Amino acid sequence: MGSHEWGCETGTMFKLVWGFQCGKATMLINAGQIAGSEALQRVRDGWPLLAVEGSGRFADELSATVRRDQFTKSAKVSEIVRSGRVVLFHVEDPAEKLKNELRRMLGG
Repeated sequence: MGSHEWGCETGTMFKLVWGFQCGKATMLINAGQIAGSEALQRVRDGWPLLAVEGSGRFADELSATVRRDQFTKSAKVSEIVRSGRVVLFHVEDPAEKLKNELRRMLGG
């Protein structure tokens, strides 16, 4: 992958985050396949994943699978759901709920 392609910053971004001595979490809003792959890697790394339900695309596919506890054709979605690390937040929920959930996920 060239240095100017979509998603090329991901490796560097997460290397920087690994250096922080604090809680880590991933937030998935809308998202396409690149973000879906990043979300999968983060749950493999043991990070909690907050999916914003109602934001569209991959986040909604993941949310629907979590809510219905059903089979999906996507191996990526299946593995993320099986990790048990997914927390759902609906886009219309109050901001205070998001703040509290993130604080809980980050251990604060």
